[in-house]
Amino acid sequence: MPGARLALLILSLLVPSMSAAAGEEPLCARLFVPEASDLVCEDIAVEGGWRAEVRPNDGGLSEFSRLTVRALRPEGVDRMAWEDGDGWLEAQMRVDMRAYADSLRALTRDPDNPLSADGMRQAIRALASALEKLGGLALAACDRPVRTAGGQRLLRCRFGTKPLALHVQVRLVEDGERRYAINIRTLSPRRLRHFEAVANSFTLG
Repeated sequence: MPGARLALLILSLLVPSMSAAAGEEPLCARLFVPEASDLVCEDIAVEGGWRAEVRPNDGGLSEFSRLTVRALRPEGVDRMAWEDGDGWLEAQMRVDMRAYADSLRALTRDPDNPLSADGMRQAIRALASALEKLGGLALAACDRPVRTAGGQRLLRCRFGTKPLALHVQVRLVEDGERRYAINIRTLSPRRLRHFEAVANSFTLG
């Protein structure tokens, strides 16, 4: 349906390049996804390895909710993950949000999308305006990087306010000499809690 295709396009604007390190094994086996969460994990073959993608089975906002795991390479743009973990996290959020804002506004004009209902239009437009004002300064909506109880580096961001806000998390997992990125995107606080639990379950090699 047009709304679903547009939502997937929106997500692609925020998710970084998904090339994985050569020789990596599928990653879903390293995550615990409870059946009761109504989430599914899929290993997707990419250049040189795999990307794990966790998403809801269905639902009105399911197209906007994703958790992805990818292995990083020690060369190129991700080298900072080995040298300055917190700096690498912050670099992931130095993106231009205007294209996302434009796509989000388009949802209010799509009659096939549940978000186009009158009650949601104002909230969607307010979120789009907030994102547009950020421009390339998306980091302004983020907290300072912290460590989770399991040792993952974590950057939390929130764009917009109630009743509609985009929750974004970027995590860096340090596993010996290997590094993994975990990205979370969702408009649902409930899904955010589910995704956080899944991210925390990531097992080291």
